[in-house]
Amino acid sequence: RSLADFGDGGAFPEIHLAQYPLDMGRAVGKAVEKVVGLQVDADGRVAWDAVLKQGRAKDKLQVWTRPEDLREKWSKPEELEKPGHDLDLLNTQRTQKALELALNNKMQAGLPKRAEKKEPQFIRYTPNPDAPGYTPNCRERVIKLVEKQIEPLAPPRFKHKKVPRGPPSPPPPVHHSPPRKLTAKDQKDWKVPPC
Repeated sequence: RSLADFGDGGAFPEIHLAQYPLDMGRAVGKAVEKVVGLQVDADGRVAWDAVLKQGRAKDKLQVWTRPEDLREKWSKPEELEKPGHDLDLLNTQRTQKALELALNNKMQAGLPKRAEKKEPQFIRYTPNPDAPGYTPNCRERVIKLVEKQIEPLAPPRFKHKKVPRGPPSPPPPVHHSPPRKLTAKDQKDWKVPPC
């Protein structure tokens, strides 16, 4: 329908069509009507459910619209057989591994974090014979370097000082017209006579 069909009036409710008088509600640049083609199944019956299935992936949404869908279906005996022992064991192991992995991840997240202890370092040291306190009995010394343990309840060793703020950006300049001396005429204009 075009704008000329409506004149300057509204839509006609007795006509079952999408009507846009004065282009109100019309999507700009998009296809206005989506027409679904008539589809027929293998028996020649019209597939009225094509409207419902339109634009959907076949594996995502299953629409049951026919009476035949309500009837019970018979499967082959091979399809109804229980899985064999080997398949059952395989599925059990796969599920168990997946559950253990998920459980371990949850447990690791809940554990408290501990800092890794560093192993002590041993350093071989040969003192200078000319240094004060040198004894000729021990020409080599071994020093054990251990990381000092942190006291958890000790007060903080460093104070955080607030640094004073830097100067702000300069205010925007206010532009004035150049100053002028008042003339006698200007002074006379500003005088308002009393009532």
